[in-house]
Formats: sequence, structure tokens, C-alpha cells
Amino acid sequence: MEMKTNMLYLLGCGPGAADMVTLRVKNIANQADLLIGCARTQAMFPESTAERILHDNNISQLLELAARALENGRKIAWLCTGDSTLFSIAQVVRSTFGSERSTVIPGVSSVQVACAALNARLDQVLITSAHGRTWKYQTEYNQKHLCVLAGGTDNLDALIACGNALQETHTCFVCADLTLPTEVITEIRPSELADWITHPLLLLFWRKCD
Repeated sequence: MEMKTNMLYLLGCGPGAADMVTLRVKNIANQADLLIGCARTQAMFPESTAERILHDNNISQLLELAARALENGRKIAWLCTGDSTLFSIAQVVRSTFGSERSTVIPGVSSVQVACAALNARLDQVLITSAHGRTWKYQTEYNQKHLCVLAGGTDNLDALIACGNALQETHTCFVCADLTLPTEVITEIRPSELADWITHPLLLLFWRKCD
């Protein structure tokens, strides 16, 4: 796939391991002359000779930088963790540039990896995110397998409340560092969530009857 100079490419870089990055994402990243992303995603492309801009919390500044780079004819790849179509910074970026000036290249998501490891069907799972947003338990979760993208303490009380509400009908699994040497997938009790929540992780609440 040939990069266009008037297009910003939002690349899904997978759950963590370098060998989970798709060939198309690698191809685009290695064509770019400007890579925007966190240190972990940038390290996945050692062959790239592009200028590198570290992704920080100042999204508005990065969007302005990307806009100027597009105007100057740069080939830009914005590296997104996981799948760029699932609760991703890609949606924020694309809402600024639109489909005329940005395109999304999907990647493997951590949700897929967790479901595969637990022999679970992705099409049976309700996926939600408690990362970087206000989140709370909803009664509809009782009837479904539930996957929560989590990490950080902002929603810890809500996640524990969810675990307590579901503990009779669901088994709770914590999934951290997926595809990395430090990967952990283990069953926990809701009361143990506080020990894990500082990690970027997934919580899977699996209905026992299924």
C-alpha cells in the first residue's frame, strides 16, 4: 500500500508484542517520514528513519502539529495501541481531520487476544471502556459476557461495584500485558481489583451458565 502525502494514517499497532503488528501497518509505518506515538509503539518500528514525535497528554498540540505537517506534504503515521477502531485515540484524530484527510488501518485488539486465550467467542461479548472516561455498572451487563478496558484508579469503585453485582452469575478474569513476556490472565475476586488497576488491563466477566 502506497502512502499519500495528503493523508494521515492511523495505525493499529496491536496489543503489545511486535510480532502482532500486521504487515500493512509495518509497511505504512516504514514509508512515513513522521511517526506520532508513545514510546512502546514507536519501538515496534526500529527500521523506520522517520522523525519521531512522542504522544503525550497534549492531544490538541499534536493535532496542530499533524495539521501543519499535512500542509507541508509530510507522510504521517499516527501509531495507536491495540486496534485503531476500538476505543482508540484514532476516533479523536479522525473527528478533527475527517475521512478526506485521514484513514484508519486496523490492528489486532487486546480483546481478541483475551477471548482467544479463554476460548471465548468475540461475537458474544459486550465491550466497554472505563479508561479515561466516567464509567459505571449497568443492569444490562447481567445478561451478557462483559469485557471492560480498564487501568487507572478513577473508576475503581465502579469496577468493584460491577464485580460485586456480577459475582453470582459471572467469573471475573484479569488480563494484563497481553502477548508480552509478562502476560497474566487469571481469575480474581472483585475485592482483588485494587491490586491490579494501576496496570493497563482488560477485565472479562464471563457468564457462568454459558
